[in-house]
Amino acid sequence: MPDTKLGSQPLDLTFHPHEDVVFTALLNGEIRCYSYDEEGKISIKWKLRPSKKSCRALAITPDGEKLWCGYKSGTIVIVNTSDGELVSELQKAHSAPLSRMTMLGDSLNMAASSDDDGVIKVWDTRSLLNVASPIRTYTHHSDYISGFVWLNDKKHLVATSGDGTLSVMDVRSSKSQPLAQSEDQEDEILSVIAIKGEKKLAIGTQLGPIAIFDRSKGYADCVDRFIGHPQSVDAMVALSSSRLTFDIVATGSSDGLIRVVQIHPSKFLGVIASHGTVEESDAEESKPSEGFPVERMQLNRNGKWLASISHDEVLKLTNVEDVLEDDGDGQDTEEDSEEDESGVQQTATSNEEEENANETGSQGVSNQDIPDSDKDSDAPTPTDKKRRKKQRKREEAKRRKIARDGGASNTFFNEL
Repeated sequence: MPDTKLGSQPLDLTFHPHEDVVFTALLNGEIRCYSYDEEGKISIKWKLRPSKKSCRALAITPDGEKLWCGYKSGTIVIVNTSDGELVSELQKAHSAPLSRMTMLGDSLNMAASSDDDGVIKVWDTRSLLNVASPIRTYTHHSDYISGFVWLNDKKHLVATSGDGTLSVMDVRSSKSQPLAQSEDQEDEILSVIAIKGEKKLAIGTQLGPIAIFDRSKGYADCVDRFIGHPQSVDAMVALSSSRLTFDIVATGSSDGLIRVVQIHPSKFLGVIASHGTVEESDAEESKPSEGFPVERMQLNRNGKWLASISHDEVLKLTNVEDVLEDDGDGQDTEEDSEEDESGVQQTATSNEEEENANETGSQGVSNQDIPDSDKDSDAPTPTDKKRRKKQRKREEAKRRKIARDGGASNTFFNEL
């Protein structure tokens, strides 16, 4: 489907929790509201420009009625989602440019905002006053906040930062210190999502590896790393549905490609979309041109449409429902092909044995007339040929098995 041109670089996006509506925040300060249909066709509903400063972060209340917008000036603007009417404006809510915003669950009536200095503030969404008065302020991070994850079971807020650490805050506590903070990962952390039913966290890094944190083992350090992305992992979205027994994650990288990977067991599944990466069909060797970094991604409420934005100034909707269906079909096909391949090999082996037995029997009769000098020839016997053919088949089957189990995933990544 065609991309939607925005006319300015988008910096954030969010879906409406109950309607087929998506919101975008633009570099020129505009907030745009788009509706979309089942085919992914987009049309604009309204747009608003409360400030000439860039709008850098969006968050929508659980009831879908209010949209919180964070600006470079440090101001938070709250508008009605139905018509874009300005409801409230929190001047200088932060002393530094806003970086991220999120709502804390469906029942706490709380929102969290962060800035480029690493400061995190928690707000009461029911107090729409013109005076910025946060409930709590956290200052333990030394660099910009790159992502938030809300863990509903423990009412914990997870934040990642450019300082290379991950922190966990209990928003119900009156303390302004984090519940836990990880060791320095020696890399910028750019994105974070919860996987495995919120039992684990996956974080994307500047150098490319996806680090896995196990909540049951604490937050001091990661327990595993998924290697393979050739460039930074700027955005991630979990695509798993209830019919899948493993986690499928979409990753957006600075090379413009949106990849799909499986986590634990970890392997690369394919590329489903791209921003600014075009195949040069006229060239003798088709090579992708340099893409635009994928800034943000989000999945809509029914898990069908994956929205993504980049520096190419377009809003892209990708149907990931088909991707998951194809992936399931692909697994069935692979299993069927293995069975068919095994059956063919067994049949071929049986036929070869019969043919070789017949050849051996016929040669046994004719050998009575062959001179002794010819019997001692170095020519391979039918048994030798049969053994070598079986050995070649075993080696080929082993290579195919290694490729199916993910041994070739890193090679595929390097070719991208």
